[in-house]
Amino acid sequence: MVNPLSGHTTGQTASSESLKDGAGLTSTSLTNLYEGLHGNGIIRLDDRAYLDSNRQNTGTNTAGHVAVSSGGSVTVYGGYAVLGGVLYSFANGPNSSKTYTAGDTAWHLGSLPSVPASNSDVIVTVYAVADNNIGVANVKHHFGTPVVTSTGTPLTSDAFLSQPQGTGGSFKNEEATVLAVLRYTMTGGAANVTASLNTPTVSDKRCLLSNSPMYLTPLTSGATGSYASGDSIDHANRSLDTMNTVVSGAESGAFNASPLGAIWQSHSPDGHAVLYYSARRDQGGSPTRNTWRLAPNEVKTITTGSDQITTFDGPNIWVITTIGNITLTPQNAFPHSHTIRVYHPSGSHTLRFDPLGLDYDVAAGKSATFGYNGSAWSVIGLSGSGVGTVTSIATTAPITGGTITTTGTIGISAATTSAAGSMSSADKTKLDSYDADLGTLALPANTKISTFGASLIDDAAASNARTTLGLGSAATTASGDYATAAQGATADAALPKAGGTMSGNITMAGSQTVDGRDLSVDGAKLDGIATGATAYADADAVNAVESVTGTLALTGDVTIAVGKTFVSTRLPALALSTNPLALVEGTHAGRYVIYSGSSGTVNLPSSSNAGEHYTILNTTGGNITIGRNGNNINGAASDATVGTYNAVTCIGIGSNNWIALGV
Repeated sequence: MVNPLSGHTTGQTASSESLKDGAGLTSTSLTNLYEGLHGNGIIRLDDRAYLDSNRQNTGTNTAGHVAVSSGGSVTVYGGYAVLGGVLYSFANGPNSSKTYTAGDTAWHLGSLPSVPASNSDVIVTVYAVADNNIGVANVKHHFGTPVVTSTGTPLTSDAFLSQPQGTGGSFKNEEATVLAVLRYTMTGGAANVTASLNTPTVSDKRCLLSNSPMYLTPLTSGATGSYASGDSIDHANRSLDTMNTVVSGAESGAFNASPLGAIWQSHSPDGHAVLYYSARRDQGGSPTRNTWRLAPNEVKTITTGSDQITTFDGPNIWVITTIGNITLTPQNAFPHSHTIRVYHPSGSHTLRFDPLGLDYDVAAGKSATFGYNGSAWSVIGLSGSGVGTVTSIATTAPITGGTITTTGTIGISAATTSAAGSMSSADKTKLDSYDADLGTLALPANTKISTFGASLIDDAAASNARTTLGLGSAATTASGDYATAAQGATADAALPKAGGTMSGNITMAGSQTVDGRDLSVDGAKLDGIATGATAYADADAVNAVESVTGTLALTGDVTIAVGKTFVSTRLPALALSTNPLALVEGTHAGRYVIYSGSSGTVNLPSSSNAGEHYTILNTTGGNITIGRNGNNINGAASDATVGTYNAVTCIGIGSNNWIALGV
């Protein structure tokens, strides 16, 4: 962090007003220091950012810096200011800025001076203020009285010290801190104040506040470095007003009776650093002052059979292993809400807290937290298994035993047909033996359901019961569906063995035969023969093919016997001009691809089968390129070129590579 000392010690002109014997000093250099002592000033974020480039800089881009140029332009770099204990953001805040115009009444305090008849100098004060109206952004300026330098020295205004926002308003925070003073020369007779101004001299008057870190000197009533238990100042047992009786009588302070609060560092009886805060807990009337230890917690771990004392400024967490019955007694004054935690990890003895008041035993393996309400201690927290003591148990049916306050017997009455209760193991066994689906069943006395009967009762539907009884499907057939006794062994609609006429379809269940023939198999064969089909010779098949018009779609290979020929007077031709043209087996293979138009590119497929072939005829006015599409043509990894009115046949040779004929 740096201070803009030059702005305080250098006057408006180096030759006549710099700080030296007999020289003058602008008043803001002094008044702003008083404002700083009063707590008003600039807080710079850069000051405690030790690797920030602006930490040692007070110029451009630092909070409160003022830069000027011609035409009355005044640029204020934004930041934070503390005014009357309130934090304000000014000039659009840190890492920003706001440009004003000197002489603009929107941010000027009061009325502007008149333009002088002759060239004159004037002091303009720029300051941070609690006024965030439009055009102000918590920064204002004020013109002093213009003075002809041959007749006197211009003075800084003092109006902003008493009414920095101006008159006529109900202002509650009339405090300010000066950022800079500007010394302008005003041209006499100019059209207005702004038009009269030259480029001024700037004096930096900022007062920079620094409150981080806040250093606390250890407070002791003894000599430096004396941290004996009796030298600490906690204001509960050893007063700030007397510094633990070091001063007294007419020298005693008034802090305890004041409404003020205080934070300071002293030490515990064990010589450990403690941070204290003292204040009136309840303001108004006759409030009681309390002092709290803010930090840190102090833990004391001991194994003992001796009674212990705990004080406000001593350990607030106790871990005590007992080797005898002991008490832990709070002694002297404690503030409201003070807490003490006691942990009794082990031991077969009594550990009793506050024996003269709460009188609470912390059992072994348990911990308890105690809070002070200003007059008495109470338990505010427990931990550990089985915490607490049961003092009374009240029982209701079917639980028996009545109200037990010391010792007693708890039982459960037996269940009856009218009251709930316990069940014997025999009753439970009987209950478990019943099927949950049995439902309600009334039986004669002393009747037992057999195993078979239980299985029949258990059946969910009639079909399940027929299965249990071993009945087939005949059990569900109506009697009228069977032949009568008079008809003997033959039903009314039966087909005689000698034969006859069937009036309905016959469906075979499986592969049964008729006269040795499997009708379903033979029928399937017949279904595959076209209607009107006759015996077919090879010549008939050829004739049939020859009579096909259009496209004959064959799904298998056609093989011509050795020594035989296959004649085709022409191949299909495709006239294409797409550029580039991607060849596809199903569309272009085995055809003449007549490529027209201007020059272009025909790309072979990226994958191919051996024997797959394409014939490309170039009818363009220039060359065309046969793109290899990542594979080799004639053993080379390069495209092929086909001249105008030439052709090439590309044949796949496996591994996606090609032989090209004609290039």
